[in-house]
Amino acid sequence: MDESTFGPVRELLARTGGEPDLRVRMLGNPTQTILEEAGIRLPADWHVHAVEGPDGVVQLSVESDELPDFMLEQVGGGIRWGFPPILPSNGFTNVMG
Repeated sequence: MDESTFGPVRELLARTGGEPDLRVRMLGNPTQTILEEAGIRLPADWHVHAVEGPDGVVQLSVESDELPDFMLEQVGGGIRWGFPPILPSNGFTNVMG
């Protein structure tokens, strides 16, 4: 996964703040909504959870048994990471806990 994935997903998440129907779909089934709206099929082992942020924009967290290669350098251990609407250049921030 690279910017060709993260850019469209960031744009999709930003849209949830102004499109109530999209926000409801994203909260109900984020993986399917990302596929339908952005044409991106997320890996099957990613467990994607969506919550509504205080600004009405959907935020995603992802759980997986394995971290993507680009995360291994950033994370000393653990398997939880997040995908908030405002992201660093690599597309992810750590949500360790």
